Amino acid sequence: MNTTEISEEINVKYIDERAKNISKYSDKLRNAMIDIDKAFTPALENAGISFVDSEDIHSYNDTHGKISYRLKIVEVGDNWGIFVRRDVPWETEYEHLSFDSVKRVVLKSAAKRILTFLQAYGKYLREVEKEYQEISEKTEKMAIAVL
Repeated sequence: MNTTEISEEINVKYIDERAKNISKYSDKLRNAMIDIDKAFTPALENAGISFVDSEDIHSYNDTHGKISYRLKIVEVGDNWGIFVRRDVPWETEYEHLSFDSVKRVVLKSAAKRILTFLQAYGKYLREVEKEYQEISEKTEKMAIAVL
C-alpha cells in the first residue's frame, strides 16, 4: 500500500462514524441494563438477600495489584439493586457502582453475564426459601407442642 492509497478503514470520517456508533450502542446498552435493574428492584427489596457473582466480569492489573469487577445484589444506602462491585486490593471496602456510572467496557461485560447471574441468584433464593420453609415448619410444630 502506498501512502497515496488510503483505505476506507483509515479515513477519519470512517473512524468517527465507528466511534459514534459505539457510543450510541453503549448508551442503548446502559439504558437496557438500568431498565433490568429497575424491573428487579421490588423483588430484590422483598427478598432482602445479598448475592455476589462467583465470577469476575472484568479485571485488569494495576501497578498495585488486580482490580476486578463482579455483579452483586446488595442494598446500597436505602436502595436494593444490581450493582457492579469493584474490588481494589489496597482498599478495605468494596465500591458498588450502578449501571449508569460504570465504564463502557465493564458495562458490556456485565450485560454478557447478567442472565447467568440472575439465574444463579434465583437458584440461591430457592435454597434459602427451602431452609426458611423447613425451619418455620419445625418451629410451628414446636409452638403447638409447648402450648
